[in-house]
Amino acid sequence: MPRLRTIFLVSLLVGGLCVQEMLSQSDSYVVSRQGNVLIQPSYQTWSDGKDNSISQYGTMLSAYLPLTRESNFTLRAGHAITTGDVESLSGPTDIQLGLGWFLERLNLMTSLGVNLPTGKRELDPAQFVTSTAISNPILNFRYPILGQGLNINPGLAWVVPVSNAAVLGLGGSFQYKGTYKPLAGGIEYDPGDEVLVTGGVDVQLDGVSNISLDAVFTLYGKDKVDGKESYASGSTIAGNLQYQRTFGQNELRLFTRYRSKGKSEIGTPVGLVDEPLKSEPNRWEALAEYKAVFSSAFSMGFSLDGKVYEETTSFLSGATLFGIGIAPIFSPTSAIQIPMRLRAQFGKTKEFTSTRQLEFSLGVVTTF
Repeated sequence: MPRLRTIFLVSLLVGGLCVQEMLSQSDSYVVSRQGNVLIQPSYQTWSDGKDNSISQYGTMLSAYLPLTRESNFTLRAGHAITTGDVESLSGPTDIQLGLGWFLERLNLMTSLGVNLPTGKRELDPAQFVTSTAISNPILNFRYPILGQGLNINPGLAWVVPVSNAAVLGLGGSFQYKGTYKPLAGGIEYDPGDEVLVTGGVDVQLDGVSNISLDAVFTLYGKDKVDGKESYASGSTIAGNLQYQRTFGQNELRLFTRYRSKGKSEIGTPVGLVDEPLKSEPNRWEALAEYKAVFSSAFSMGFSLDGKVYEETTSFLSGATLFGIGIAPIFSPTSAIQIPMRLRAQFGKTKEFTSTRQLEFSLGVVTTF
């Protein structure tokens, strides 16, 4: 098990690096020098318990490439097909590129992410309704949006050991969001830019366990439609707590998050005004995972999770959801892994007394 870890970098660093990779290398590299390519088809289906369902088939391609001992490059692209009791929607996703660079003398990690507008957008009205439906976070589809505008996301994180057992981290990022047309021949939509500030601490409890705590604050700019301010999302603050423990090669992970969202402003003929009632719900999540390594060729992961959403005016709020999953990994050679995931989720929302979701994925990872 790596000695040092902080959760908050996962949401900040585009290169997918985490603290243990930067501070516990056994050689001269400060980022992982092992590249990999992943191809992962997946299937998800959601039902409201009343014969209404939405299904999504997707394929993701991702790659991680170490450039130097201090830098790395990432790429992610995909294709998704959504069907069911909605208008069919299919097409490529945007391509996401990332560059990470660790300034070792300063304990600084810099990152730059770019979202290239290659995905499907300018949808017809029926497809736009489908896109709106699958973007609801409660449904948790892997591909909630196919295409957006040009987004640019620079970030900076400072990580420093404060003792032999503790690591402190502070970071921030800015995301520029470019204009695009969500509807064919329609309006120009300019989503508000975002500013993220995060801080956390990781403490090594003993030789086999550690605990991490972090907070993330996000401030959103104003959305514009055809140049006019139409919406201002309330700021969010999220707190994450994680505990990890190893048992030989096996590993236990316990994670919980609480995310609070402020009231937003909506557009009116006289400008932006506070929404009468809060729309986006606060939510709480908890996850327990256990990974058992049976041999160098096979391991199995088990997971239990729960989510609770505040009831608001938004569709599908007031949800209580429970999930169970397994994740076997086959390793026929040292350079090839075949990860699988099967997960089922059950629960209810304020509209439906019963909902269920099934998810399956099967991938191939090649390392070099």
